[in-house]
Formats: sequence, structure tokens, C-alpha cells
Amino acid sequence: MIKALLVVTIFCSIFSCSKEKRIEEIYQECLYNSLSDKGEALKRFSQGFEKHLIKIKILKDSTPESYYNIYKSIANGKRYPSYYKYSYIDSINKIERYKINPSNKKCLEDITDLEEFKKSKLYKINKVALPISEKGSYDFSKMVASILPIMEEKDFELDYYKHKVYMFLYFSDILFY
Repeated sequence: MIKALLVVTIFCSIFSCSKEKRIEEIYQECLYNSLSDKGEALKRFSQGFEKHLIKIKILKDSTPESYYNIYKSIANGKRYPSYYKYSYIDSINKIERYKINPSNKKCLEDITDLEEFKKSKLYKINKVALPISEKGSYDFSKMVASILPIMEEKDFELDYYKHKVYMFLYFSDILFY
């Protein structure tokens, strides 16, 4: 039995038996790896913001369901006021600011060059959301409502989509309050 388990483990390590990474995970890894601390500060800021949002009851908890519920509430027109007094963007900008924007752009270019991109959920989301944003519309409710049918609760297990929630909260706060 142990011999069989060892053979399977070796086979899987050589031929990668694990599930394929999603495009969003490839992007996030690219971004983390482009930073000198491999994204540790960015992860800390994200976790800190998550804890803050839970503390002030914008998020119920850290589950994907809680993040999905925020998306649903934004799609239904709910706006979150700035009283949460935590600037996620300011925190991110403390992290190698000169690197994060170019890295973000390069990582996005890298994933859009992948063959899998056109089959990805991220591609579908961009296809729906980009025309709305290109019109100069800052109607985040409309944008999130167009994205929501593509999304699933499990998507919010990924750092990429959690970060998008933080960005929607931040930008809707500046533009509406």
C-alpha cells in the first residue's frame, strides 16, 4: 500500500496530477512574484482590509459567500459609505509603487497571451464589463450586475476576486461620496 502511494505521489509530482490553475491564479502569482517580498505585504494588506470589513460588518465573515453577497448587494444598487476609514489603495501604494502598476500591466498582458484565456471566466467578465467602462460610465451597480451572472460563490476563494471587491468598494466610495 505504501509502495503504491509512493508511486502515485512520484507520478503526480512528475506529471502534475493537480487541477489546472485558473487564469486568475496565474495572474495573481505573476503579480506576487514580481514584488521583492513575493507579495507578502500585499497579502497582509488584503487580510487586514478583510478583517476591518468584517469588524465593521460590511463583510459577514471571510467566506466566499460573504464576498459574493457584497457583489450581489452592489449589483442591486447598495453603496458602501466611506466611514470605514481604511484606504486599501493607500496601503497598496506603500508596496513598491514603482513596481506594482507596471507589474500589473505585464501580468495582464501575459495572461491574455495564453491560449486558455479565451476560455476563462476572466475573459467572459472582461467581455461584458469593458464596454460599460469604455463608455466612461462609473455605474458600478450596472457593471457588477452584468458580471454577476458569470460569477459563482467559489470564485471568491481566489485572492484575485477578493481584491476586485476591495477595488469596487474603494472606487464606488470616491466616485459617489
